[in-house]
Amino acid sequence: MKRINMLSKADMVKGQGVLSAHDEQVELAREVMKDRALIRENSREASEITHYHSINPEFYLSAFWRRRQGALVGYVHFLPETVENSISLPRFAKNIFYKYMISFYKRMDYLVTVNPVFIDKLADYGIPSEKVTYIPNVVSEKNFYPLGKEEKMKAREKYEESAQRPLQYCVQDSCREEKESLISWMWQKKCRSVSLCGQEAFLSERFLRGTRKLKPEWKTFRKT
Repeated sequence: MKRINMLSKADMVKGQGVLSAHDEQVELAREVMKDRALIRENSREASEITHYHSINPEFYLSAFWRRRQGALVGYVHFLPETVENSISLPRFAKNIFYKYMISFYKRMDYLVTVNPVFIDKLADYGIPSEKVTYIPNVVSEKNFYPLGKEEKMKAREKYEESAQRPLQYCVQDSCREEKESLISWMWQKKCRSVSLCGQEAFLSERFLRGTRKLKPEWKTFRKT
């Protein structure tokens, strides 16, 4: 039975979503591979596969000796351009961090991303596309499913007043049509402010700020 060690320090920052994603991933791996692999978390023991869910410096250093044990798999949550507006550091410090980030990814034998756009972007940083696997996010169809026409109307009536409160919009691989739909809704409801969160928040902010439909007083966006 193979041993898989899943390393993560996602609990260092509360409320950013990576921790819950890691926990769900671990439980799913244990359920699906219960007869084929032994799943450990942050273990010091040897393993045939080491999975890095975050890019902490201690994990970077551990890759030197863990490679002798087996394969290294890294998760790509972000790239330099996707965190540019989300971190407050002097330019020289940002450049050092960005070089470290890409160096971490290059140290892996395989990479996994939930964003297919990252495959070409990683290639631009010198990481072969064949090393990157796209695995899309999934949701439970039991908890998330399309509503019927009547249910949609009731939901719209229920949340009619939400336009007068700050709107929070989670951005994850959102397409142009979704952004334009959000703009139309904001236009109709005269939203006062919008809070963007998620992996592509700053890209959506740039898109939303650039649209001519937005009035000046709508142009205050806050990333969470």
